[in-house]
Amino acid sequence: DKRDPREFLRKISSELVKIGGNDPVMNYLSRRGVGISQAIRLHPRMKYYEDKKIIGIFPAMIAPVINPSGKAITMHATYLTPEGNKASVDCVKKLMPATEKITGSAIRLAAPVNGHIALAEGIETALAVTERFSEPCWSCVNATILESFAVPDGITSVTIYGDNDSTFTGQKAAYSLAYRLHKAGIAVMVKIPDQIDSDWADGL
Repeated sequence: DKRDPREFLRKISSELVKIGGNDPVMNYLSRRGVGISQAIRLHPRMKYYEDKKIIGIFPAMIAPVINPSGKAITMHATYLTPEGNKASVDCVKKLMPATEKITGSAIRLAAPVNGHIALAEGIETALAVTERFSEPCWSCVNATILESFAVPDGITSVTIYGDNDSTFTGQKAAYSLAYRLHKAGIAVMVKIPDQIDSDWADGL
């Protein structure tokens, strides 16, 4: 709906706990073969809605979406089972209502190193990039937001780890962003996995 989401986001934020031990988020990330991020939290009992009706309550992996100026504007949820598998729901991953336009934003999973940051679509893919290539990597959630990414102050070089989609959606987003960043004077490189319909997390 069109109500101001701040109260809802504050409530969700107050219910988050740090990840650790044998919790659902840690088990989920371990199964995916990736490391963790200090930006990620666990919501022990997250309501899942379809058509504005609550159809279940699940543990959820929660990560803040940050705009180019460094302000958190919403959160991303991945619904899980208590054992750390993806929940059996129609839409496992959802964005909560945002306080402003989400274009240009990212989930900042790691601090930039020497003015450099890597970008990927999903959280798991970004964590896999860091695991495989030791590069600090942010998640832009999906191809649309990746293509709109706005470089924050202090970032001078970017590596884009795009998805290899049979529809060319991921490649288009990666190279469109690269073209725009290059024109703006940002050093940029694009890397796409060889296998069709794969991303950089699939090898793990």
